[in-house]
Amino acid sequence: MNCCPYLTECQYFNDQIDKVQRVGATFKSNQLERIQALAKTYRLEFCASKANFCARHMLANEIGIKNVPNDLQPSHVLRAKEMIEKLRSTATPQ
Repeated sequence: MNCCPYLTECQYFNDQIDKVQRVGATFKSNQLERIQALAKTYRLEFCASKANFCARHMLANEIGIKNVPNDLQPSHVLRAKEMIEKLRSTATPQ
């Protein structure tokens, strides 16, 4: 098992849970259940077992977990790779 080393510092799930709780009254019960199930799935899939495949983990390795955008979802690997490539290209002296 490859548990994420950033798990305690990653704001993604804490922020998402807070948002769901704040606006939970506006969701129908089945919508709220789906959002909670998706968060649980991501935690099991990425945080607890496949951290190296998480977009947030990839970007955190490059810029630190505190600098990872809160709207970057674990499945947004392409976006994370593009951000990393851009960071590396601007850091490379020409």
